[in-house]
Amino acid sequence: WLSKTNTVIAFAVLASIVLAIAFTIAARPSVKTGAMGGVMAVGAVAVIAAGTAAGLDGERDIPVFETTALWQHEAITHPDEYAEGAEKGKHPAGLICESPEEFPEADEDASQTVGLKSNAIEVFLRADGTLDYNLPGPDVDGPLTIARSNATNIIFRNQSSEHVRLSLDLGTETVEIEHNGEVEEVEARHQLCTTLIEEGAAQALTVVVAEPSFAFPETNPNGDGPGLWFFVPGVETATLEVLVP
Repeated sequence: WLSKTNTVIAFAVLASIVLAIAFTIAARPSVKTGAMGGVMAVGAVAVIAAGTAAGLDGERDIPVFETTALWQHEAITHPDEYAEGAEKGKHPAGLICESPEEFPEADEDASQTVGLKSNAIEVFLRADGTLDYNLPGPDVDGPLTIARSNATNIIFRNQSSEHVRLSLDLGTETVEIEHNGEVEEVEARHQLCTTLIEEGAAQALTVVVAEPSFAFPETNPNGDGPGLWFFVPGVETATLEVLVP
């Protein structure tokens, strides 16, 4: 019910009150049993009253943490509201995973470092504007291969001089959107992406692909052919094929 800060303050105050009452009783052993019972009764009523008031008022409002996935989902499923927000200048007009621009709530103050992760795949945006990768173990050539239906940790490292994000285009998916007050099913791009990171920074992206690459025979608009592709919005040369057996 209370905020994190007020919770600490409340417990400190309550502990002080309990300590003060206990000290008073211990210092005056001649206090009558009836007086002690009255103090305990008042304390019990206060605790019950406070708990009842907090319960009826409900939980505190916890703001939603703005993520790229949330922005992508809102843009696709609520296009009218999203377009209205873009017109008012609250955010860029395009999909966040296809945009090189900064989205205030998602990109501002985003983490620029990644903690140590085991068996993570590193994807680099090189200074020449190309994408490269490094796998745990021996070096391999060709497309980046990841396991199907398993969580794969990707660490994106920006070696360019621009603020960029790494996006993964996973083909299309059928989603329900609200348009003109009605719900309809449409085919939309299925994409994941990091926030914008600066030169020399890194960020993690966890990927789970449920279908093999051959399930997407159409040409990917964000790649150089069919299948699944990593790409960097705003950098045409930065594409990397993803092979899912």
